[in-house]
This record gives sequence, C-alpha cells and structure tokens, in this order.
Amino acid sequence: MLTSIRSAMHSVILVTVLVVSALIGCQNHERGSTILEEPTQASQTNQRVATTMPSKNPVLDSLIGVSAAIVEPLVGATIDVGGCSFRIPPRAIGTPTFISFAISKGNPPAGLHNMPKRLFRFHPEGLIFLQNCELVVPFSALELGSIDPSTLSCWYYNPVTRTYEPEPTVVDLQAQRYVVQIRHFSIYGFGRAQ
Repeated sequence: MLTSIRSAMHSVILVTVLVVSALIGCQNHERGSTILEEPTQASQTNQRVATTMPSKNPVLDSLIGVSAAIVEPLVGATIDVGGCSFRIPPRAIGTPTFISFAISKGNPPAGLHNMPKRLFRFHPEGLIFLQNCELVVPFSALELGSIDPSTLSCWYYNPVTRTYEPEPTVVDLQAQRYVVQIRHFSIYGFGRAQ
C-alpha cells in the first residue's frame, strides 16, 4: 500500500513539474530525456522529482533543468539543478509546500550588463520565507566565458517596479561559486548594472 501511495505521489509531482515548467517557459538542453529521482536517504520525507523535457515544444525552448520537492517545515530541503543548489533550512516555511526550481536560458534583462544567459526561476511565485534560504551557483553553471566572475552579483526581478534589483551576493573565488541569501521567490539572474 505504501508503495502505491509513493508511486501515486511521484506521478502527481511529475505532472506538476511538467505543468510548472510549461508555465515558466523553459526547456532542457538535453534533447528527449526524462529523469526521475527517488528521495535520497538524507531526505526520506521530501519526495523529489527531477525532470528534463523532450524538445520540439517552442513554449519550453529554453529549459536547462528543473527539480522539485515537497518541503516539510521541520525538515527543510536542498533542491539541485544543473550543479546549482537551493537550500531551504528547517522552519523557513510554515506549512508543507511544493517547491520547484528551474534554470533556463534567457536574454539579459534591460539595465544589466555582462549578464550570463541563465535565469533562475522558482515556484510558487512570490513565496516569502520565514528565514533566509541559500542559492549556490558555481561559476561553471553560468558559462561565463571571458566575463570576470568578481564583477557580477545576483539580481532579482521586482514585479512592482518591473526592474531587476540587486541581491546581496557572496563571490567565493576560492570555491568558484556565488552564494546568495534569498528571502522570497522571483526570477533571479547574474549581472552588473550598466
């Protein structure tokens, strides 16, 4: 019985991830593959699904990857996509919440310079956490090319002002990564003001 409940839960999560991915307009660079992840031993209470979508759907043309978890308030979770991690500490949310994290290719927003073409999207849109969560992005995930990583910081889209605004960003040159404290969901990207 427990196996059938777990299987049904995975089906519901997979359908939700597919719908969320379609809504945020993303697609995977690995053509035609679907990957399902079982919950890890470290997070037995967090049912996880990671998926990559088949191509040939113009609505989903920019998806690099998407992953999701049902996050329990007392447990927290780490959601990994494309080498990046989103860490939700225990007690950062008040109720069990389905959270998805997607990385897509995207054009640099107006007003930002030297922005790698990567956007970080989260669902449910507008979710506000009770404490900071952490987005960890390796330099390699951004495909920086000749861009100096120390010149970039994380920016989030503010739907009220309709602009991107800076987010405090730690540039860890030794570990070759960015660490960003996130308190709410929006669209995030890396760049510098023009």
